Parts: sequence; structure tokens; C-alpha cells
Amino acid sequence: MIRTRHATSFLAVIAGAALALAGAGCEKGGASDAKVAELEKRIKTLEETNATNKDAMAFLSKVYDQNKAQIEEEERRTHAPDAMWAVDITGNQIDGPASGAYVTIIEAWDFA
Repeated sequence: MIRTRHATSFLAVIAGAALALAGAGCEKGGASDAKVAELEKRIKTLEETNATNKDAMAFLSKVYDQNKAQIEEEERRTHAPDAMWAVDITGNQIDGPASGAYVTIIEAWDFA
């Protein structure tokens, strides 16, 4: 029963707060009209600025897209520093005498 009473009183507090906020939001007067007028003025200013800079923004967007494509292409072509490749070493890889220690030398420009 204690939980039920606390839950009921908690819900009553929440409902009261919601009603108070709803009443405050429905209030009409000079203050809210002034805020609406100020917001409308700011929106109009932003729209005018956006219209004025339309061509410049389109150009910057085009340059940005090209730059992004170049960066993605460069990243696609660049190998990861920890990348590993399988190298086929079959065939005639011996240079020098056929006896002795064998060393396989793989030169970097062969695979670049």
C-alpha cells in the first residue's frame, strides 16, 4: 500500500506540473507576440542572406564534393601500414651458386 500511495502522489505532482506548463505556454500577451515578431524578423534576415549567397554556397558545395572525392580516392589507393601481401616465390629465384644458404630478396619496386 505504501508504494501505491507514493506512486499516486508522484503522478499527481507530475500531472500538476504538466498543467502548470501547459497553462504558461497558452498565455497570450505582448511578451510572446514580441518573441514571435523577433523570430520572424530573424528568419527573414536568414532567408535574405541565404538568397544573396546562393551562388557562392553552390560553388563551395561543389568544391567540397570534389575535394571529398579526391580524398576518398587517395585513401582507396593508399595501402594500410599493416597491410600484408602474399608473394609468389616459386621459380628461378636463385642468383649465384646453387649451394650454400638461400636468401630470398624481394625488392619493393617489384610490387609498387
